[in-house]
Amino acid sequence: MDLSDGMILTPNQQVSYDQDKDRFDKTLTGQPGQLPGTDSSVLKFDSTPIPLVFRQLQDRYGIPILYEEDAVSGCSLSVTMGKEPFYEKLNIICKAIGASYEAIDGNIVITANGCK
Repeated sequence: MDLSDGMILTPNQQVSYDQDKDRFDKTLTGQPGQLPGTDSSVLKFDSTPIPLVFRQLQDRYGIPILYEEDAVSGCSLSVTMGKEPFYEKLNIICKAIGASYEAIDGNIVITANGCK
């Protein structure tokens, strides 16, 4: 096992060891929490462009959210979210814009077909 490259974890990430493959894998925690010192008030969006929605979620949780700008550039969201867990917030957003997400290597990767 070669650990010379190391691994950097950010908030809400964890590492697990796959003994069969003799490697470490970076994943998100089961229930990501908001970063200390971030605004914990209600998230209220009113025809807010999706890139801004993702940015606000990323800022609160410290989890990189990756998406194709072109695929979501025409999408906006009007919703109010309170104390829902991180993954429920993602489900609400993705359902509203017809997208899906996957947690890959400690990041959230959004797949969207675009909005009109």
